[in-house]
Amino acid sequence: MTIADYAVLHDSPFELDSGHVKRMTFDLPGDFVKGTLKATPLLMYRVSPKNAVTYVVAVNDPPGADNIPADRIHELDAQNNSGSLRTMHEAISGDVFLPGGNIVDFRVTSGKARFHDVVLFFQRNTGEGG
Repeated sequence: MTIADYAVLHDSPFELDSGHVKRMTFDLPGDFVKGTLKATPLLMYRVSPKNAVTYVVAVNDPPGADNIPADRIHELDAQNNSGSLRTMHEAISGDVFLPGGNIVDFRVTSGKARFHDVVLFFQRNTGEGG
């Protein structure tokens, strides 16, 4: 049987200009479940663009290279509603996460945005039958 759990990756707001990256490192427990057809990890965050903005969210791209491999990009978004606060969510394949150390990068490629409340929801195995 599994239960839902979450990790707050970043609670306070952070602002990124074009070309800047915010890296968040965190650990997932050893009983982390990579997901099922109906239960995959879910990354949620709030964003308020300061102008027209394009940004990328990458998972476990250790070098943080400018050319992020396509299999590491899990959100590529362009927004043009200056100052409007939005809550975003992205279901991400559990295969990209590891029990233990993980990385999530927010990278603004053009424009400027303020991000808030980055939270990862995931499943854990309880070890109980069910």
